[in-house]
Amino acid sequence: MQANDPKFLEFYARPGLLIRRAHQIATSIFVETFRELDLTPAQYGVLAIFEYVETIDQSSLARMLGHDKSTLGVIAANLENRGLIRRSRNAVDRRLIQLELTEAGGQLLERATPLLPPVRAALLEPFTKQESIEFVRLLIKFHSTFNEKVKTSIRADMPY
Repeated sequence: MQANDPKFLEFYARPGLLIRRAHQIATSIFVETFRELDLTPAQYGVLAIFEYVETIDQSSLARMLGHDKSTLGVIAANLENRGLIRRSRNAVDRRLIQLELTEAGGQLLERATPLLPPVRAALLEPFTKQESIEFVRLLIKFHSTFNEKVKTSIRADMPY
């Protein structure tokens, strides 16, 4: 197969492949930027939610972030082992696991938050300002079209 063969080019223009590669690239840029803090995008998402809530149950957080319960459980266990969050049984409904940010988690979040703008800038660097706005608008449209059609949809009051 030749690199300039239309079928070859079509193979690499598949939306699913491009979305997967975009995710890999975004994750790579995030991980490299946050290397010193040893945080993944998923771990940061869990910590960042505490800017909006004091405590949250693990199942609700999974729905808010678009994770299945078992994946969120692994992420939360890792963060708990690092002393960044505390997990406990809900006093009213013992089936629920409550999460809250520890002081160490809050300090790490404070160090992490200023690293987000450079990640965003790196991800949008190939685009003009107008293209960046359009790219994000199209990602939001894509998400809002398919969110309710997948098993791990994000269930929260979304801003769109």
